[in-house]
Amino acid sequence: MSSDSNKLETIPAAVAFAERGDSKTAMELMAGAADQGTRPPTQQRKGNSQRRAAAKRATLFGAMSLGLYGVLFAYSDTIMHYFTMGGVHAVLPIATVFLFSYVHGTFAGELWTSLGITASKKIGKPAAKQDEVRKPARDTRPRATLNA
Repeated sequence: MSSDSNKLETIPAAVAFAERGDSKTAMELMAGAADQGTRPPTQQRKGNSQRRAAAKRATLFGAMSLGLYGVLFAYSDTIMHYFTMGGVHAVLPIATVFLFSYVHGTFAGELWTSLGITASKKIGKPAAKQDEVRKPARDTRPRATLNA
């Protein structure tokens, strides 16, 4: 069904290009619409450019992540000296963890995006109302009692 809608959207655009004298673009649009399961060339480029941009960001943040780990292991004695000084220096390990988390998390997210794996956009069912809390039923089973 989506290929039919692509054809219907692409045909008027191809006719407009043909009337303007741009037969090459019109032929490309018609060829793209004729292939089932493919999108017109303009939509293909848009999706690929987003994935390429995500791949570039993934490469950048991956290199940053490797660099951070390299610095951490190369200067571990100096870093440990400052981290264990106490006082105001106690903020350094926390800041380092946040920095590593941000850089590595961004790398992982961009990597998944560049591979074309994204979160689903499904809308779930609304949760049950919290106001309607049922009281438990009264327990009417016989109980053993002790009279002393």
